[in-house]
Amino acid sequence: SGNPSHGVQIGMLLRLTFTPCLCFITDALNYIIFLMILIGVCLIEQNTSEVTPWEYALYICVISRIFIELDNMVQQGWRRYFANAWNHVDIIILILLSISAIYKGYI
Repeated sequence: SGNPSHGVQIGMLLRLTFTPCLCFITDALNYIIFLMILIGVCLIEQNTSEVTPWEYALYICVISRIFIELDNMVQQGWRRYFANAWNHVDIIILILLSISAIYKGYI
């Protein structure tokens, strides 16, 4: 019915996907893209209350970061996650960006 080596290849690919090095690289790329979009939002002239494409991209990044942080919390457990001070910084940044998005939506 199927080639047994395909199952082995898929298993190897899945193990590679969750290696710490690859997780770090994808997380770093996510942050770099997030920062580039945030800088773009800060540099555009805000003469209107309409949401710009840059802001939509920022909202998508914020939502993806929220899911990433929630996944980290589940994987590490609440106590271990909040024992790391950098995770507190991540949560504060996400809260502030979420508040600003909500505020922008009501202006």
